Amino acid sequence: MFRQDNSSIHTSDTTMSWLLLNGIELLENSPTVAPLGRTPWDGRLSVAFAIDSYLSGIAFGLSVKAEHFLLYEQENNRSTSVSNTWGYGSFDAIAGDKVIHDTYLSPWYDGVKNGLGAAMCAMNLVNGTYSCENEPLLMGLLKTELGFPAGSVNGGLDWATNSVWSPAIIEAMVKVGNVTTARLIDMAIRNIIGWYHSNIHNGSFPSKAAGDEYRPISKSMVLLKNIDSALPLKSPRPMSLFGAHAGPSIVGPNRTFALGSSDPGGAAVPEVWMGHMASLDGAGASPMPYLITPLQSLTERAIEDGTQLRWIANDTFAPVTEGLIPSGARMGVLPSFETYATHSDVCLAFPNAFGGEGHDRRDLRDSDQDERILKVAAYCNNTIVTTNSVGTQIVKSWINHDNVTAVLYGGPLGQESGNSIADVLYGNMRAVYNARPCPTLKCEFDKGNYIDYKHFGKYDIEPRFEFGFGLSYTTFEYSDMTINITAKAGLAQGIRAVGGRADLWTEGSIVTAKVTNTGEVAGADVVRLYLSFPEEADQPVHQLRRFEPVNLAPGESADVEFRLRQRDMSYWDVIAQEWRIAGGTYVFSIGHSSRNLELTEERKIGHSR
Repeated sequence: MFRQDNSSIHTSDTTMSWLLLNGIELLENSPTVAPLGRTPWDGRLSVAFAIDSYLSGIAFGLSVKAEHFLLYEQENNRSTSVSNTWGYGSFDAIAGDKVIHDTYLSPWYDGVKNGLGAAMCAMNLVNGTYSCENEPLLMGLLKTELGFPAGSVNGGLDWATNSVWSPAIIEAMVKVGNVTTARLIDMAIRNIIGWYHSNIHNGSFPSKAAGDEYRPISKSMVLLKNIDSALPLKSPRPMSLFGAHAGPSIVGPNRTFALGSSDPGGAAVPEVWMGHMASLDGAGASPMPYLITPLQSLTERAIEDGTQLRWIANDTFAPVTEGLIPSGARMGVLPSFETYATHSDVCLAFPNAFGGEGHDRRDLRDSDQDERILKVAAYCNNTIVTTNSVGTQIVKSWINHDNVTAVLYGGPLGQESGNSIADVLYGNMRAVYNARPCPTLKCEFDKGNYIDYKHFGKYDIEPRFEFGFGLSYTTFEYSDMTINITAKAGLAQGIRAVGGRADLWTEGSIVTAKVTNTGEVAGADVVRLYLSFPEEADQPVHQLRRFEPVNLAPGESADVEFRLRQRDMSYWDVIAQEWRIAGGTYVFSIGHSSRNLELTEERKIGHSR
């Protein structure tokens, strides 16, 4: 369940580049490629690009530095400084060669090919050795197989983070032979490659994104339910808002950095943010100069529309009426969940789920928020839930309630969060498995390549909202699919270069289709291409391989084209220790999500000798 839009990725990257050029540093830390989403309880899940290897690689783009290399899939037991039941130490990620290549290493190929400037290793062990001193990992996979020419951020080798590695100490190590002159020169070169490759030295950055910079944020929201066209809103009066997430927190807009604890018994970041949650916690937090809440944005809209707007910006509000005359009594409505809900055309409920770096989440639902939503829905037959979450959120207790007419989901949206939410609610912008963190220090990656939607596909589990799910205010139809394959079965044989074998990046096939807006209003759609491999590849049932956003007026059509690289059609051959295009039948599917595929065609590639 997510929104894919490469134009939004581009807008985000170019805007940050423009701000950096003008002296405004938005990100203190690196883009995060791991965690990839092995467990929904991961507290740091929302700082990562995506839960899909291909999508994460596309979002990688050109990064000056990225983290964490490799298999960093939980916060629990991440640090050697944490005391826990099993002693001192970080968790050890145990994974086989195939799953490392097919799933967890895959996004890094894109990053290195695009000119990654530095790679930060992880705090955990990988197959028995700490990531930051793991020769097969850093020298074998990263620097040799992927052809990574820049530096690894592992403290004291390619890059140092403190004064311990002073010039005098390094000079002494060279003199006694602990570090060779050639290695020292290699360190220096690797440190400046990213600087020059990304053009930082001459100030040549992309121009600032034009228009309302927050608008692309609205596109990230997903419409999960919309009964009888409850959304978009149509100047309701009156309307009520419920929940602490609707309004500001007592102190804001930013909070103290709370790292939490990866010790199972240690301090933890709150599960719910008491106020509007627009940023996660830890290194991935977004410092905000201000924060527009839904209450503020919807109040401005209510003034324009003449809507009577009421709110209870609290999850556990209990009215006190004895001996008092509530101010709302003069309006004929006492301030309570029940009365506000009863006397509203529309009820907007706002839950959230909070988390961040340093600890994994304890629960994926909050009973107070669930109870409040059910209480509102019991009295309001047009209850719309808008939820923002740092990761997975269980909605089972209220999602199927007859009076819950619409559900809108998003992640932390930043300082313009309220405007982004209001835009989607009013139609100004159109919305379109059980693996817990390891409690011990040995962490078997026994799900293999089958994480998230790939796990559901393998075991034929029907998720409530599948990967790619998202409703629209209109409808779309796909047709006229064509496929042209140029790839041949066999091992990759190109020269080793930056990003791996050169022929992995050559064109392997072209797929085209037509998309038509068959509804009555203009809308945006994301056309997705999924690929299924021949049996010998031992791959998940459907894997995302391309996506293309389109904006169409009613009755309008557009042609989309997907160009697949040979890498997109390859799997890791553990015996040959190389990427291989399988011989056999490939299945190309185009659809709205991983479970809603409208067009499917098969093509055979002859077996190699």
